[in-house]
Amino acid sequence: MVGTGLLAATCQIDTGKSIYTASKLLWFSHIVGGLLFGFGMVLASG
Repeated sequence: MVGTGLLAATCQIDTGKSIYTASKLLWFSHIVGGLLFGFGMVLASG
């Protein structure tokens, strides 16, 4: 995190183009991830 912060502060990288900081919200990915998590919780008796 420190390295990324330093690179962004010195304008060597643009973190706005990263998939982690993009403003996109991938609804399908969230739904599938939630269903898989729930299925795993049921299998683990959680």
